[in-house]
Formats: sequence, C-alpha cells, structure tokens
Amino acid sequence: MAVKARATIPLYSGVLINEALAGTPTGAVYGWSFGDENFTKIEGTEMPYANGIEVSDDGREFYVASSGLQKVLAFSNSNPARLLRSSETFSIIPDNLHKGSNGDLITAGLAIVDTVCGDVSLSLEFDLEVFASCPRPFTVLAVDPQSMQTSVLASSPAQEHFSNITMALEVGDELWIGTFAGDRVAYRIQKQNGN
Repeated sequence: MAVKARATIPLYSGVLINEALAGTPTGAVYGWSFGDENFTKIEGTEMPYANGIEVSDDGREFYVASSGLQKVLAFSNSNPARLLRSSETFSIIPDNLHKGSNGDLITAGLAIVDTVCGDVSLSLEFDLEVFASCPRPFTVLAVDPQSMQTSVLASSPAQEHFSNITMALEVGDELWIGTFAGDRVAYRIQKQNGN
C-alpha cells in the first residue's frame, strides 16, 4: 500500500544536537500507511538533524531540510529512498520546510557566521544555550525543488526581541516568520521578491 504520511525525527532519544551539528546522522524520515500500527524508518534517509519535510505534487519525491548538513535534500519516494539531488550548503541553519505558492520550498534560519554572536561551531563543541541566547541575523530562502537553486525571499539583521527564527510561511503576498523561542508567535514582513 502506498505511503500516506511522512515525518522527520531530528534527534533519536539520547542523541545530542551537538552530534548533528558535527555531521553525524542523528535522525531520519519515517513513513506511515493506512493500516500500519506505527511509523517506520524509510531506509536511506538517515541524516544529521532531519528537520522539516514536503512531498512533491505527484508524490514521486519528498524533500527534507537538514539542519546538520545546512542543505535541502530531494529523495525518491520509495523504501529504501534514493538521494536524487541536494541544494548547496547554506550560510544559515535551515529549519522547517514549507511549499510556496509557486512550488518552491521555503526554509528559514539563523546565520552561521556572525561578528556579534560569533560563528556557530559546527562540531561537537556546539552549545545550544549560547547559540539561542544571542540574537542573530536571519534569512528566508526559496529552493527550486528541481534545480535546487536558491533565492533569498527575506533577510534581516539581528532583532533583539525576535530571534531564533525557525520557519517562514507564505500568506498571500507576505511571509509569516516564526521562532522556537521568544514572546511573539509570528512577525509579518512583506516579501522582498528575491531581494
């Protein structure tokens, strides 16, 4: 029976985010079909911090944001899955994935390199508390699921009262941007049409 649902597990129980930022596979994509008791791992999708998923309109492919690899990956929708292509390595830590109105994949994240907060240590030395405590610039990217080319939908310098950006969603001609921490549910900005 065809798979009806997919989900990502970024970190298995007992695994630290440090391992993911050091490039160690820490999670995978899981699938579920009608009649299954549980989700089961889709072989071939193990990666560092699988963090957000979308499926192609025809159901033949699915796409995953890997925070640990700083990329979006395209897989065949089979078990075992086959890696078809990937984006370039981003200058942000991509978090979550949503399909835009034109079919592009939208992801957002915080800058890896920052003169104020310091560069993110993409190693076992990564410290989530330190990372989350200093407001960083952020970028929202659109990724073409076929070419895997990227364009910037929005970017911002660090915002003292709205940091830790982890998602962006198109709502009409706006981008709604969310965070994993803070006292704001969402912040609206006008889409910048690739600027």
